[in-house]
Amino acid sequence: MEMSATSEELRGRVAEAFARWHDALKQAFATMQSRGLLSVDARPDELAHTRLAAIQGGYLLSTAEQDVLPMVRALELAFTRLRSLAHAPAR
Repeated sequence: MEMSATSEELRGRVAEAFARWHDALKQAFATMQSRGLLSVDARPDELAHTRLAAIQGGYLLSTAEQDVLPMVRALELAFTRLRSLAHAPAR
């Protein structure tokens, strides 16, 4: 990611990769919502952005600190929010 700040081509590739990842997550959350697994109040686009931010932030901090704990905490927080919007599947 640091190199993408100095190369427009690389920055574009990184942005495209994140956009594909975001779109895949957004679609997955939208599908979950349409199946009644997520609350109608859930916003798939927002959920995708915040999951990506948690993953990337946790990864960056864990790498810098050489400790897995920041990643664990970031993911715990991300999934706590997701679980708060979840509905049990109908039987």
